[in-house]
Amino acid sequence: MSTFADNFIFYVLFVGLYQALFATAVAVTILPLVSCFAYRSYRNLLAHFAHLNVYLLGWGGVGNFLWLQLTANRLSVADDCPVWVPFVPFGRWMLDSAAGWRGGWQLLEGTTVLQLQLLWAAIAVPVWLISFYNAWAFRTFFARFIHRSHAS
Repeated sequence: MSTFADNFIFYVLFVGLYQALFATAVAVTILPLVSCFAYRSYRNLLAHFAHLNVYLLGWGGVGNFLWLQLTANRLSVADDCPVWVPFVPFGRWMLDSAAGWRGGWQLLEGTTVLQLQLLWAAIAVPVWLISFYNAWAFRTFFARFIHRSHAS
């Protein structure tokens, strides 16, 4: 079993790259449209979106560690368990994606795909909620701090 730090660093490097690409695509294509309808500046939305992604990556690393700890005895290839990603739900396709190497993952001990999907959701919901809360709290604290420092 590897340590939390090893898993977290791997997660931030591996998933962080894909999350950065996804966030960039959203920032270029969707956020400009949202800024038109939300009556907020694109720059303001982009800052909020960036904060959310930073917290989502950090808390996602914790979620990935929990995922690996809880699924290590449920899959046949425990050391190479699929990485947990908060915006990519677990499914049969994750098990079959490894079919090209080592024959794919097999579920052990009577584990079903539904159980793993529910486990994914049980980790994803708190990760998203905590990330939204942290982003909101940072924004609120930062706004109050800046407001007070300029008022002095």
